[in-house]
Amino acid sequence: MSDMLAMKHMRWWVVGALLIWSGSCLASASPGSTFLALSPAPDPGDFDVAAYCTDPGGFAGLATQYPDGWSAAYRSAGPPAGWDRPFIIRGGGPASSGEILHPRFSCAVTEMLPVRVSGVMSLLQAMDPDACYPGKPNPQPLYREGFLFVHDGVIDIEPITTDVWLGNQDPDWVTFKLLHPRDYNGNGEPTRGNASEIYFLALLYEIQATPDDVPAAFQRTIALMRTIPGYAGWQFNAVLQNADCTWVLRHALPGDPDTYRIFYGLTTAGEYCVTDHLPATGTGWVEMPNLTLGVFPAGEAPVFISMLDSSAEPESRPADRDAKIALSLMPLRSPARGRIELSYRTPPGASGSLQIWDLEGRSLANLTVRAGSGTVRWTPSPEQGSGLLMTRLSWEGAEQHRRILYLR
Repeated sequence: MSDMLAMKHMRWWVVGALLIWSGSCLASASPGSTFLALSPAPDPGDFDVAAYCTDPGGFAGLATQYPDGWSAAYRSAGPPAGWDRPFIIRGGGPASSGEILHPRFSCAVTEMLPVRVSGVMSLLQAMDPDACYPGKPNPQPLYREGFLFVHDGVIDIEPITTDVWLGNQDPDWVTFKLLHPRDYNGNGEPTRGNASEIYFLALLYEIQATPDDVPAAFQRTIALMRTIPGYAGWQFNAVLQNADCTWVLRHALPGDPDTYRIFYGLTTAGEYCVTDHLPATGTGWVEMPNLTLGVFPAGEAPVFISMLDSSAEPESRPADRDAKIALSLMPLRSPARGRIELSYRTPPGASGSLQIWDLEGRSLANLTVRAGSGTVRWTPSPEQGSGLLMTRLSWEGAEQHRRILYLR
């Protein structure tokens, strides 16, 4: 908690708490969660999200249905400038028991709520005991490449592993997987792991093709998923957030629109609150239509995009994808000792820069990298002590961030 207390003076962004409705379950499906997401809005409302999240009978009370872990994630605006990673706290077990909040959950939300600008909380019901391998109490929200992601639905792990993760729908998919390995791979067993993570990685792959058109990336991802045999029983609801925007997909079965409902309203702090479990307090709640993507830009009114055509065959990826693909950066060894090595991949045609900071925001290195793929090797000074180092690879306005544990 010392890191959180040290950051209380900073400006924060909150996207909210994630609560995912379990619905009808498959034996080896992804975990069920329940969510509540907050995104900055131009006007205040009357929903007191702080009271709801700290009341044992409010958000935490849903732990009776989702008892297998909780998490809270929220963003800092710095330092260093541009390092917009979220701070994520995870806990095992229910968020509340009777009228008593779990002490660590209570501490996490009371630290988060006063300083937030955007963030996420979630409760979990693990349908598969091994779904959270390698043992993180609640794998959601997932975090990659500056994005937080929560899947609010059901996907069977075996077919999505076989037909998506192990599939070869695009020649660059193999390279992408090498740079973005799964954290929850179930020891390599296709009937284990986390289906939500594969969903997220498939979406992230499409976002890298069209970083300025996230809705199109959602369309291509859902279209791909709907080509998998047995998809008819799946639910694709999801929340995606970066520092500037929140995307909320409601994609329940067309023939069962009353399941996996999603609502949005305004909080007293001037945020859009998006939730799949409607609170009893507050007025003005609006239900998102099924097969719709809600786009909540920070400080602006939301926009809603129909996803009715997502049942079509997947659109081909843009021909100029290589000119738009986001950068990729991966430490070759972490923890690292002595010389630090980072592999990178940038679009062709121009060089980029690699910057390294310590946790106090001091710049340690500013290196030039060539276009294409390669390896950067950097040796810290003899005065550099052990701890986390932060790296940023930049190219024509795009960025990729990584953390490295350095041991002297």
